[in-house]
Amino acid sequence: MDATGNSGRERGGFEISARISLNPGGYRARVYSTPEQAPDLASRPELAPSPPASHPLPPMPIEIRPDGEGLWQVTFRFPADAAGGDPVHLAGTFNDWDPTATAMALDPAGEAWEATLELPEGEHLYKFVLDEETWEPDPDNPSTLEDAFLGTNSVLELGRIAGRLPSLTLATEEQWRAVTSPRRLEILEFLLSAAPCTVAELATVMDTAADGLYHHLRILRGAGLVREVGRTEVGGRSVPVFDVVARELDFLDSVDPERLVALWRCLGRRATRLLAAAFPDGRRRLSLRSDFGWLDAEGVEKVRKHLLHIHRIFAEGRQSRRGRLYSLTHLLAPIRRSRRS
Repeated sequence: MDATGNSGRERGGFEISARISLNPGGYRARVYSTPEQAPDLASRPELAPSPPASHPLPPMPIEIRPDGEGLWQVTFRFPADAAGGDPVHLAGTFNDWDPTATAMALDPAGEAWEATLELPEGEHLYKFVLDEETWEPDPDNPSTLEDAFLGTNSVLELGRIAGRLPSLTLATEEQWRAVTSPRRLEILEFLLSAAPCTVAELATVMDTAADGLYHHLRILRGAGLVREVGRTEVGGRSVPVFDVVARELDFLDSVDPERLVALWRCLGRRATRLLAAAFPDGRRRLSLRSDFGWLDAEGVEKVRKHLLHIHRIFAEGRQSRRGRLYSLTHLLAPIRRSRRS
């Protein structure tokens, strides 16, 4: 029966459910068809509810407060017990990952190290630094990204970009058609760096004309890959502000080889265009090569880890936007050879 005392019959039997409220802790459950079958809990202490689980390190959630248009007061906390008596610093994209730039102070109760920063809207990656050597992600922030060293960065999203999915698997034909365009792939990549932004702001970052972006953004929005997260006033007009739906797109979940081949052709066209544009100024900074070899499972995993490392370096570069803009396109695939007559 459910909470109202109802029961349902399915395939000649009974489907029984009950809803009860429980305090935090561990529990075991058994179902008895008659009261006489239920044991006396006083004589069966092993069936009694377990006591609430202990939490030696209490949660230390981030505290976020609006502080004017596009700005936020953010208080970061790290449990004092977890620091082991060592001073704690805060490092992240907001201070160029300097391990000593932002010292944290012990709160009056001695329970947590704290630091309050004024941060702009957008995505911020961070870690806590113990004894200036040990880097730890936030134990109370479930939002993470793997860093360039195969570790984990904590992710803080402020303002309109809050709610981005960690990853989105391309599932519809409309989504696949949307990404098999070099221009739209480029727009998605630049949005990861510039969003949330208007079309004019995106055009400035891309160093292109805004008029050529509207058509592609409509397609990306229709496919569910870009979203409108608000509006702002520009020159007396209300204009939309855009952001990506997810931090990453998962292309390889598809088992349709035609889709993957179409995507690779799109990437190839873009790489060819970028290569032609790199000459003559960028010739000395180019890296162009092809490799093949026999790899076992361990070898393939090593290559994948190195590629992930490279990917995270590029992801951090999108955040900082320092230095020169680079592009990397790679394909790692097993080779199937057939004997020709």
